[in-house]
Formats: sequence, C-alpha cells, structure tokens
Amino acid sequence: MKKFLPMFAAIATFADVAHAQTALTIYGRMDIGAIKQSHDAVILDRGANNVLGFQGTEDLGGGLSALFQLEMRFEPGTGALENNGQRPLFQGQSRVGLNGAFGTIRLGRGLTAVQDPNADYDPFFTNTVGSLINFQTANYDSDPFNPSNSANRFSNALFYNTPVMGGFQLNATVASREPIGIATTDLPVNPVSVSGTYNNGPVSAMLGYERNALSTKFWQAAGSYKIGSANLMASYSQQNQSATVTLNPKTRGWSVGADVVAGPGNVKAGYAQVRQDGHASDKKASIGYWYNLSKRTYLYTDAARTKTGDSGDSINAVDFGIQHSF
Repeated sequence: MKKFLPMFAAIATFADVAHAQTALTIYGRMDIGAIKQSHDAVILDRGANNVLGFQGTEDLGGGLSALFQLEMRFEPGTGALENNGQRPLFQGQSRVGLNGAFGTIRLGRGLTAVQDPNADYDPFFTNTVGSLINFQTANYDSDPFNPSNSANRFSNALFYNTPVMGGFQLNATVASREPIGIATTDLPVNPVSVSGTYNNGPVSAMLGYERNALSTKFWQAAGSYKIGSANLMASYSQQNQSATVTLNPKTRGWSVGADVVAGPGNVKAGYAQVRQDGHASDKKASIGYWYNLSKRTYLYTDAARTKTGDSGDSINAVDFGIQHSF
C-alpha cells in the first residue's frame, strides 16, 4: 500500500490544481488573402497577424488571482513562425502575473504601455495594406536591438496597469538592461514606457511617453469619438533620436481616420503623414470595406497609396482576404 501513496498524492495535487484553475482559454486568428503592390506579382499573405494563444487565470482567494498568457505568431501559407521564423516562438505575448485591488502586474514580454492602445486609433486596427500604424507612430521602434522587426514590444519587462477609475487608467512598462537580440552587453539604459488612457461612452483617448534602449524619446497623443455609426479618430506623435542621430533627429507623424458601420460591414478610411526633419513628408491614403459573414468571420478588401516625399515615388497596394477568429 505504501508504494501507492506517492501516486495518490500526485493525483490529489493535480486535482487541486485543476479545480483551482478558474479559466483556461485557447484562442486564435487565421487570416490570409491576396495582395498586389505596384511592380510586384500577386502574393498570398496575411492581412493581420495569425495567432495561436493560451491564457488562463487562477482564483487565489481574497480578490487575488494569478494569470498568464502565451501567444505565438505564424505564417498561414506555410505554417512557419512569423517572418519566416525570424521572430520568437511567443512573439505576441509571454507573461505571467497577479491581478487584485491594486491593479495588474505582469512579467515577461508584451506590448508596451504606449504601444498597447495604438490599434484603437488606426481605422484598420494596424491590419491589411490600409494600416496607418507606421505613420501614426512616426516610424518609432520600441525595441531597436531586436533584429526581427518587432517594433512595439519590450522583452524582459515588468508591466503594471492600475484599476480603471471613471474610465481612466494608468499604465507603465519597465524593461531590464540585460542583453537581447543583437546586443552583446547590457543595454545602455532601461527602456521605459508610461501612458494614461480614458475610455468612457463615445470618447476614447491616450497620452503616452516612451524611451527605448537607445534613449530615443517618443511622445504620442490620440483620441476617438463615436458619432452615430461612425468612429472618428486622430493621432499625433514625435520621436527624438538626438541621443544617437546628430543630423535631423526628430520625426513627426499624424493620422486621421474613420470607421463607419455600413450595412453588414464597415467602411474604413484614413490619411496619414510622417516627416523627418530635413526631409519631405511621406504620405499615405487608405480605404477599405470589411464585410461580416458572422461575429467571428469577415471578408476584407482594401486599397492604399503611399508616396515617398523625397523621391516622389508612389506605391499602390490592394488586397482581398478572409479572417476567422476562434
């Protein structure tokens, strides 16, 4: 009998863990479509990041809960990790933490406090050829030492969000200086990101400041307002690279857009500019229609025209695709 006691204890422990797990969710998104750009052949590509994720919470009692989230990205046409395997396995998120009356605190990798709300102020939600996100954020890079073009996340970081009070919330992200990506020694400074957000009724707004590991400083203000079936939005940002760039270190970007419910779908439109000091403005105009087949599946088609200020060259792009969430 004694030899079975360890087995019984292990089973009991597993049962306790399973009982304590109050929520475990497997979720994801599949997106694939045809994209045509000027001078290029038609290709099959993603309009949005394809996601497979796992998240869960455990009730610890007394209003305290533990939480985790793991989110990987992949290429739908080949099944490879995103950007042909150039990005981390859990590129989207890799965080664990606690939630309680004090707010939420997490450790790991994820969107910074400034970058997290950005999709709310791009009518294309940073997806498809219509996305304005690079203009909206003045081509700023939160993680310049990462060679995988992961521009809006911190790794090895602490994330804190206060409770929402009257629609207001304060958010902060601080990363360690340990080497990452192409860095072989400690990073020059701790990356820091702070933002304040407001969401109440038809009004949404954010104000944020961030400093990356190269001491590039970034400011952003954005807002949206819902009028009837239309959600109108605008954003302004500036990055200052004077710590590493001596000639024309400042870049400014702005965008305006609208997302309008039209029948079973949404009409989306936006215009944006970005300009580095000493250069002409790059400009982008986008329009699209996303048709809802159900609450989780929609078809989309978009068209965009981007003009490079210095050269005057223009690139036209169109897409047509399908997205399903689960």
